[in-house]
Parts: sequence; C-alpha cells; structure tokens
Amino acid sequence: MAFKKPDEIAEQVVEIGIKKANLPLGKMFALAFLAGVFIAFGAELSTIVSYDLGNFSVGFSRFLAGSVFSFGLMLVIITEAELFYRKYFDGNSFAREENWL
Repeated sequence: MAFKKPDEIAEQVVEIGIKKANLPLGKMFALAFLAGVFIAFGAELSTIVSYDLGNFSVGFSRFLAGSVFSFGLMLVIITEAELFYRKYFDGNSFAREENWL
C-alpha cells in the first residue's frame, strides 16, 4: 500500500474542498437532508435500544445506545452526505475561490 506525502495530501484536500464548495444548490440540499435523516435514524435507534435494555445495567444500556447512535454517523460518512460542520468547519472552506468576509 502506497502512502501519500504531506504535500500530496494537502493538494487532495484543496481539490476536495473546491469540489464541495462548487456543489449545485439542489444536490447540496439533498445531501444535507439525507445527513439529517441518517442522524435522526441513529438517534431513534439509540432511543429504542436504551429503552428495550432498561432491565440490564445502566452502563451496558448506555454503551449499546451510544454504539448504535454512531451507526447514523457512519451512514453520513459512507454516503458523503453534507453536515453543516463538514461544510464549514473542516478547513476546506478556506479553499473557496470567493471571499465571504
């Protein structure tokens, strides 16, 4: 497996940032909606698991609830859905060609 050098990684991050900054509005809205659906699905699944495991120990119930909540986050990452923090707080926002300030 070949590893990339830091300058190659920086170039790739800038390319991805420019690509995300230039997404069409409809596609961005659809990806943001899907991200919300996936997070809500993870939260609902977490609530169901913690309710159904109420008879077990509190620690085990919370551990499983947190584990299944992360399933929603994994869906967001796998499908490359757009969350607000991914769009504006990951360093790629500085790769935009236009100045928002």
